[in-house]
Amino acid sequence: MKRNASTSASPTRILWMLRFAITDLRSRISALKVFLACLILGVTLVAATASLYRVIEHSLLADTRAILGGDVELDTNKPLPDDVLEWIRKTGRISLVREFDTIVSSESGDGFFRAEILVPDAAYPLYGELQLAPNQSRTDLTAKQGEFWGAVIDPLLAERLEQSVGDELQIGAATFRITGLIEKQPDRSLNANWRGLPVMISEQAVDATQLIRPGSRVDYEYRIQTERDLDLWLEEFEQAFPDTRWDITTFAERSERIAERLDQIATALILIAFTTLFIGGLGVANSIRAYLDEKLGTIATLQTLGLRRRPLVGIYLLQIGLMGSLAGLIGGAIGLGLAAVAIGVAGDAFALSGPEGTSSWLQLWLLPLLLSWLFAVLTAYVFALPSLAKALAAPPAGLFRGQVQAASHEPRKWRIASYLLLAVYIGATLLGLPSPELGFLFLLAVIVLWGLLEADKRPAPWRKNAGEQRFCRWQLCPPACPGQSPPARFTAAGHAIIPGYGADTRGRLYSSGHHAAQGTGNHHTGRIPRADPL
Repeated sequence: MKRNASTSASPTRILWMLRFAITDLRSRISALKVFLACLILGVTLVAATASLYRVIEHSLLADTRAILGGDVELDTNKPLPDDVLEWIRKTGRISLVREFDTIVSSESGDGFFRAEILVPDAAYPLYGELQLAPNQSRTDLTAKQGEFWGAVIDPLLAERLEQSVGDELQIGAATFRITGLIEKQPDRSLNANWRGLPVMISEQAVDATQLIRPGSRVDYEYRIQTERDLDLWLEEFEQAFPDTRWDITTFAERSERIAERLDQIATALILIAFTTLFIGGLGVANSIRAYLDEKLGTIATLQTLGLRRRPLVGIYLLQIGLMGSLAGLIGGAIGLGLAAVAIGVAGDAFALSGPEGTSSWLQLWLLPLLLSWLFAVLTAYVFALPSLAKALAAPPAGLFRGQVQAASHEPRKWRIASYLLLAVYIGATLLGLPSPELGFLFLLAVIVLWGLLEADKRPAPWRKNAGEQRFCRWQLCPPACPGQSPPARFTAAGHAIIPGYGADTRGRLYSSGHHAAQGTGNHHTGRIPRADPL
């Protein structure tokens, strides 16, 4: 009977603790504004970066074949032999794109710009769709009309040349008429325009330019579409032509390269976001300390009235969890909204393709939101536990002396719990990164720098007046209340905005590498005391 009674009382006790935590929190939630602001800022960056990474990765990897131009690509500086072409045609379709660089200019010759001349065959593209403006076939737009050959150019090149459709363009020894603009080219989604902006012309127009001569650099890109297993295809191809020196790339290899580059870029950006969240934790720590300082009397009173320690700990842990959850959901929603706006601004550049459905929606949007909430709660607990431990360790007997003070150090069990939670936080961060190896190197660099700073802040025995420390010019002394310390939440934002600086008992900011001087005789007189420069 006693076991059943205790079991039935457990939900009631939890509901009571939750109700008490919310009621107590609502009475002084204004003291935790900095707590919420610091967490929301960091979580927003984490959510926006993570969701953008998911969307971009999903979009690019779903179109790897279109980006490559085929299942297999063979790059060479001269045409393939006929026997090779015949073998490839027996196993699938093949498309050839010739590329070479040149300088193009307008009809008047005012501007000269580097361009990449593309000469695709009739089978181009094997994957994806080439979108031109006007909406006509590439063969019709690049055909010879009257005395001019047609050319389809990139809109950015037309803008630089200050020309439009119908104007004339000089390429080599031939004059072309701009007949269209390239709206979308599937195999140039990831290509930086280092070689020049693309200009498409027909195969017959190449001779008119007189640009291909002995010694000219021309790239022959053969794209192959096949339904056979690529590993088996490559093995048979190498057996048939063992002495070839062509650069062969499959779409699977390109997918791995794209994924690797995306992981590295995303890891760097997410680390920046987590660094912001971690720095915001300094504001969280000071804000929760200020809040608990105001609650010391309440904590001591509850203990004096007989409230056991376990429900008292549970009440304030619930408060921290509720505030962290609120900040995580708000920051996550804002971050996802910013990511959606960025994707909308990008237009079709990162249009989602591939299988749609509930699983895709959960992976792209709900998962980043849940991760943002999780790290917001973890950050809140990591930085709040030390202050909570000191507040709960305050002796209730201080009520009878009219002053309750938090303990100077947290108990050993709480310190161990804080270290374990910090280890979980760091481990979850590393595991959640796209490239954990890069994250581990970043963590190692942070540990080394932290060790150097800790070693630097200790006074060297050979220095004179090693005990005297230097103050920063930045000082906070409210003249309205001379002789008193400013509220901790007043400096909480400063900890988050200016990491590396702390505050002494009078509110003066000092560098984290220097301790506040003791016994300097600078008593507070209502005016800002003079400080020595760092």
